[in-house]
Amino acid sequence: ACHHHESSADAAAARMVGDAAPPRDLLLMAAGSSAARAGSPPSEPAAEHLWFTSHARRWPRVHPPILERVLALDPQFERASFEAEADRVWRDGERQRLEVLTPPARRQREDAERARAFTEALPYLSLQATPDFVVAKVGQPDWMDVAQGEALRAALPLAVSQSVASPTRARALVLAILASGDEARWRRQTALVEHGLGAVVRAEVDSERAVADRLSPYLRLPAVEAAFPGLRRLSRREQRHLIATLKAMELEDGERELFELCLTALVRVGLMDELSRGAAVGRGVLWHAGDALRTLLSIVAHHGSPTDPATRESAYRAGVGSLAGAAAPAFALPPNWAVALDAALTELADLEPGAKRRVVAALTATVAHDGRLQLAEAELLRALCGVLRCPLPPLMPEVVTVAAGTPPAAAAGG
Repeated sequence: ACHHHESSADAAAARMVGDAAPPRDLLLMAAGSSAARAGSPPSEPAAEHLWFTSHARRWPRVHPPILERVLALDPQFERASFEAEADRVWRDGERQRLEVLTPPARRQREDAERARAFTEALPYLSLQATPDFVVAKVGQPDWMDVAQGEALRAALPLAVSQSVASPTRARALVLAILASGDEARWRRQTALVEHGLGAVVRAEVDSERAVADRLSPYLRLPAVEAAFPGLRRLSRREQRHLIATLKAMELEDGERELFELCLTALVRVGLMDELSRGAAVGRGVLWHAGDALRTLLSIVAHHGSPTDPATRESAYRAGVGSLAGAAAPAFALPPNWAVALDAALTELADLEPGAKRRVVAALTATVAHDGRLQLAEAELLRALCGVLRCPLPPLMPEVVTVAAGTPPAAAAGG
């Protein structure tokens, strides 16, 4: 009766797929497996029904021989070739399974070569950008944006992918990225890490320094984004201590870069939202935040052209000029611009969504006052939008690739 049921099930499987070959090959694969050749039994007799092969060594046979089942499905099958064919089918199946589970070395090399080519091209990429184009992208990525994000993720070094898999290593990598710079800056920033998080965490950050230092400047924001799932798996206590440490790192005395400050603020704000289970919807209006916006535009314009007053003034005017009807006081960089930046971003992040659209438009007009965005400018814009809780996908769906060797300034037209 059991044998009859097996044959009926095999025949039903063949009818279901419309071909006897797949169930026949599955049986041959089972016969050719190392377990079948060795006669290895399952751990318990109760598991016998899970196996294709009978294990007569220990228990009575409850399955018909596989050869009989194969012949029932394929009467033309040659008995003499059973063992050789079973071995061949099993080996082919194993090869296919391993190809799925473990990409071949050639594919890994090709992926690495594509990632390297993409990374090397990054400094020479620019795009036409208008405030309307950028504002339309906020919170609304299309399939091209998703594909570009995947390309950036694939371009991340393997060491980054390994680090972000663990919550503690993700934290260490992010802190190493934020603390990177010259030796003096590294010592100042990691001292703050040790003060806020302890010597063990500082040692973990030190171990990730080489990874952070080798990371392309154009992949720093993607690396931080890739680490966020790991940061979310930290305990709430660990997240609160990390937020306090990030705040100290933002306001640390010494030479600062705007992008580094924005990147630090982005991580801090994201963790704060995680602790509060989502950011509250802002209700402020732009009219009341005019001073904060002008402060932010002054800081962005200054860091875009710190040694060229004319270009800096042009960038600032482009930003404030995009606000129809807004008063436009003269450019003025606050004395302690890092503190002023934090206060301005905090106030602007509390605006209602419509007002934030105008803020993003003004920021775009400032950084792209010449009509184009260098990739570094686009990444700064993305970091700023992230702090304002206006998620912006990678701004590279309409990139113009310039011949290798062309300096970035020439590629962007200034």
